[in-house]
Amino acid sequence: MIYSLCSAHREQFPLDKSIRDQIGTRIKDIPTLPIVATKILEVTEDPESSVDDLKEIIMMDQVVSARLLKAVNSAFFGFPRKIDTISQAIVILGFNNVRSLALSVSILTAMPPKPSRIGFDHRKFWRHSAGTAFVARAMAKSARLRDSELFFVAGLLHDIGFIPMDQTIPQDLKKALEYSKQHNIPVYQAEKEVMGFTHADVGCFIAEKWLLPTTLKEPIALHHAPPLQLEHPQLTYAVHAADIICKIREYGGYGDNAMLCIDNIEEIARKMFKIEDDLPKETESFLTEDLAEASDFFALFE
Repeated sequence: MIYSLCSAHREQFPLDKSIRDQIGTRIKDIPTLPIVATKILEVTEDPESSVDDLKEIIMMDQVVSARLLKAVNSAFFGFPRKIDTISQAIVILGFNNVRSLALSVSILTAMPPKPSRIGFDHRKFWRHSAGTAFVARAMAKSARLRDSELFFVAGLLHDIGFIPMDQTIPQDLKKALEYSKQHNIPVYQAEKEVMGFTHADVGCFIAEKWLLPTTLKEPIALHHAPPLQLEHPQLTYAVHAADIICKIREYGGYGDNAMLCIDNIEEIARKMFKIEDDLPKETESFLTEDLAEASDFFALFE
């Protein structure tokens, strides 16, 4: 089934005040973004930042430093000799790779999984988030866009709004998931019908609270139905397309995968990344490798 996206369901960005107030009243206990993540984002935004700046920031947090070194010494990267320091990691992996990995680790430590009262599958959630991250990065590489690691981080965070919804308003989320199945509509549209806001709205609310840059806030807020006018169109359309591609491939998800097909990707995104009936061969070669990597990504931080 091809489910068309109409303007009535397009999410707002920035958030409408009434939606922001509603979310602020109902969604509680949003964690504070770790200082190390804030500093890494500052490095991301500053073109004059150096390798030493990044190293010093990562070393501010012993947990992030330890998990980062655990990651780079794992089979995930497969280096033949042990990497003992953050400096070595930056030299071997590169500035952008380490920056994105450190940011991912720091955010994951801020939102650790807790038992769900409604059976929300956190493993599937993170599998889908990781898959979207790797696919968005692969698309950026295929299109030869700069800073493909930023696409990775945006993909990783695109559904972050689900976490506080599961913890704070679990019964409403459960109703939305059930409504989606009953009415054969995407989850985010069911959320709008049941609650008046979506997980993308909640994600935007978190991004505003965390003072995330627009490069991350826009794809979080608008990945389901991006409008024509965007500040970061390549980034937002890549996450939009990657999200749908992962659902089509049953790479994680929330129960609406079967409703989606390539035609659900906005036409402008399909043209931008040369997506037709199937993915272009060049993109496919990146995805095969990257999705294999994604399957083990979060095991590094358990």
